[in-house]
Amino acid sequence: MGLVFGFAVPAFTQQKDAVDPQVAEQLSALGKKTDEAFNSGDAAALGALYTEDAVLVNDTGPVYGREAIEKHWADVFKQVQFSNHLDKRDQNSPHNIGTADNEAWSNGEWSTTLKGEKFGPLDAKGNC
Repeated sequence: MGLVFGFAVPAFTQQKDAVDPQVAEQLSALGKKTDEAFNSGDAAALGALYTEDAVLVNDTGPVYGREAIEKHWADVFKQVQFSNHLDKRDQNSPHNIGTADNEAWSNGEWSTTLKGEKFGPLDAKGNC
């Protein structure tokens, strides 16, 4: 399972300079909060990491808005326990998008262990 945050798509003419170290640190802190929320099964903490108008895209289709995303994760956490969740961003990937320098994108990898009532533990990993 991946985590997708709402984002703005930059126009082709926008410059994509490397993010300053402070923003990179903020993205790292966001990753740590994400890991903590998954590992503790805290849907409210995970939901709080999304913008009000975020869209979570998953295998069952899009989920629109922070409130609906929080409910989605609460439902998931009733069925699946996550442990060892690790969000590892590529340190060279963060770049500014938009014109206000308050948005950034990055990519990386994630891994976790999943356990449900009738399955697991299963190790899962992917790219983000």
